Amino acid sequence: MLKRPCLERGCPRLSPTTRCPEHTRDHQRTRDRARSGDPIRVFRRSAAWIRTSREYRAAHPAVCVLCGSTSDLTTGHVIPLAELLATGRMDLALDWSNLRVECRSCQNKQGHQQRR
Repeated sequence: MLKRPCLERGCPRLSPTTRCPEHTRDHQRTRDRARSGDPIRVFRRSAAWIRTSREYRAAHPAVCVLCGSTSDLTTGHVIPLAELLATGRMDLALDWSNLRVECRSCQNKQGHQQRR
C-alpha cells in the first residue's frame, strides 16, 4: 500500500491513511470535543430521547410514514430539531405529536433537503 506524509504540519511520518496513528488519535479527540457541545447531538444521546423514541416506535406501526419501508426504522421529527432549537421550542422535541416513524433513508433525504 502506498504511504503518504501525515497531514499534520511538520510530521515526518508516512502513513497509509491521512494521518499517522499519533495524529489520528489527536485529531479524533479534537473533533469529538468540538462535536460534544452540539445541542442536537447532546439531545439525541439523552436518556429522555432514547426512552421516548423507543416508546413511540413500540406504540406505532413498524412502517415508514414517508415511503412505506419496513426496514431500518427510526423515530424522526415532523418539525426538525434544528428548527425547534432555533425557535426556542425544544419542548416539542419529546412531544409525540411532533414525532413520526421514518426509515433512515427518508430521514437522511429530509435532512439534506433542509440544509440546502
